[in-house]
Amino acid sequence: MSRIFWGWLTFFDPLAALLLFLKPRAGIVLTAAIILVDVVHNTFYVALKQQWLEPFYLSQVAFLIIVFLLSPIAWRSPIRDAAITSPVRA
Repeated sequence: MSRIFWGWLTFFDPLAALLLFLKPRAGIVLTAAIILVDVVHNTFYVALKQQWLEPFYLSQVAFLIIVFLLSPIAWRSPIRDAAITSPVRA
């Protein structure tokens, strides 16, 4: 099952990065979903091996917290697409 999960991430991780530039709100949602599912998946592995203090796991949990704390701020920020595509008026 983990191989399927990691294969899934090789498609969705770059897609999330691309969406953050093209469709920021969709990118935020996908990024948050990916890290949440990733931490849940790895929590089962960590629990089986009793590796709660492993750096890879702690860094993922920290990143999850950062994403969930900063996502609302990024969501409310003005969308840059309007500034990029709007003609400059002098």
